[in-house]
Amino acid sequence: MNEEQALQEALAAALGAHFAGETVRDVGALCTSAEHARVARAIGDLAAMDFKRVRIAAQTAFWLNVFNAVVVRDLAERAQADSVRDVESF
Repeated sequence: MNEEQALQEALAAALGAHFAGETVRDVGALCTSAEHARVARAIGDLAAMDFKRVRIAAQTAFWLNVFNAVVVRDLAERAQADSVRDVESF
Protein backbone atom coordinates (compact mmCIF):
# COMPACT_ATOMS: atom_id res chain seq x y z
CA MET A 1 0.00 0.00 0.00
CA ASN A 2 1.37 3.42 -0.85
CA GLU A 3 1.41 6.46 1.44
CA GLU A 4 -1.57 8.07 -0.28
CA GLN A 5 -3.74 4.97 0.23
CA ALA A 6 -2.54 4.58 3.82
CA LEU A 7 -3.57 8.17 4.57
CA GLN A 8 -7.01 7.69 2.98
CA GLU A 9 -7.61 4.47 4.90
CA ALA A 10 -6.42 5.97 8.20
CA LEU A 11 -8.82 8.90 7.79
CA ALA A 12 -11.67 6.57 6.85
CA ALA A 13 -11.02 4.44 9.93
CA ALA A 14 -11.02 7.50 12.20
CA LEU A 15 -14.17 8.84 10.56
CA GLY A 16 -16.01 5.54 10.90
CA ALA A 17 -15.01 4.95 14.48
CA HIS A 18 -15.24 8.43 16.01
CA PHE A 19 -17.45 10.75 13.97
CA ALA A 20 -21.21 11.14 13.67
CA GLY A 21 -21.59 13.00 10.41
CA GLU A 22 -19.12 15.87 10.68
CA THR A 23 -19.06 15.87 14.50
CA VAL A 24 -16.57 14.07 16.71
CA ARG A 25 -18.48 11.92 19.20
CA ASP A 26 -15.77 12.00 21.90
CA VAL A 27 -12.59 14.01 21.36
CA GLY A 28 -10.82 12.29 24.25
CA ALA A 29 -11.59 8.84 22.90
CA LEU A 30 -10.42 9.81 19.42
CA CYS A 31 -7.18 11.36 20.66
CA THR A 32 -6.21 8.21 22.57
CA SER A 33 -7.39 5.74 19.94
CA ALA A 34 -5.58 3.40 17.59
CA GLU A 35 -7.23 5.29 14.72
CA HIS A 36 -5.63 8.55 15.87
CA ALA A 37 -2.24 6.87 16.10
CA ARG A 38 -2.76 5.46 12.61
CA VAL A 39 -3.52 8.94 11.21
CA ALA A 40 -0.42 10.39 12.90
CA ARG A 41 1.70 7.53 11.55
CA ALA A 42 0.30 8.04 8.03
CA ILE A 43 1.22 11.73 8.19
CA GLY A 44 4.75 10.83 9.28
CA ASP A 45 5.05 8.31 6.46
CA LEU A 46 4.44 11.10 3.93
CA ALA A 47 8.04 12.21 4.51
CA ALA A 48 9.15 9.27 2.36
CA MET A 49 6.62 9.92 -0.37
CA ASP A 50 7.52 11.07 -3.87
CA PHE A 51 4.88 13.77 -4.37
CA LYS A 52 5.44 13.72 -8.11
CA ARG A 53 3.61 10.38 -8.09
CA VAL A 54 0.31 12.01 -7.12
CA ARG A 55 -1.82 12.08 -10.23
CA ILE A 56 -2.67 15.60 -11.33
CA ALA A 57 -6.38 14.78 -11.33
CA ALA A 58 -6.13 13.58 -7.70
CA GLN A 59 -3.92 16.31 -6.26
CA THR A 60 -6.73 18.37 -4.74
CA ALA A 61 -8.20 15.34 -2.99
CA PHE A 62 -4.77 14.29 -1.76
CA TRP A 63 -3.96 17.68 -0.23
CA LEU A 64 -7.42 17.92 1.35
CA ASN A 65 -6.77 14.52 2.94
CA VAL A 66 -3.43 15.80 4.25
CA PHE A 67 -5.14 18.88 5.70
CA ASN A 68 -7.89 16.80 7.31
CA ALA A 69 -5.36 14.35 8.73
CA VAL A 70 -3.40 17.18 10.35
CA VAL A 71 -6.62 18.54 11.86
CA VAL A 72 -7.44 15.08 13.29
CA ARG A 73 -3.88 14.64 14.57
CA ASP A 74 -3.97 18.03 16.33
CA LEU A 75 -7.55 17.78 17.57
CA ALA A 76 -6.65 17.54 21.26
CA GLU A 77 -4.66 20.77 21.11
CA ARG A 78 -7.39 22.40 19.01
CA ALA A 79 -10.05 21.43 21.55
CA GLN A 80 -8.25 23.55 24.17
CA ALA A 81 -8.12 26.68 21.96
CA ASP A 82 -10.75 29.25 21.07
CA SER A 83 -9.70 29.27 17.42
CA VAL A 84 -7.50 27.29 15.02
CA ARG A 85 -5.31 30.40 14.88
CA ASP A 86 -4.55 29.91 18.60
CA VAL A 87 -2.98 26.51 17.94
CA GLU A 88 0.73 27.11 17.48
CA SER A 89 1.56 23.91 15.59
CA PHE A 90 -1.40 24.36 13.26
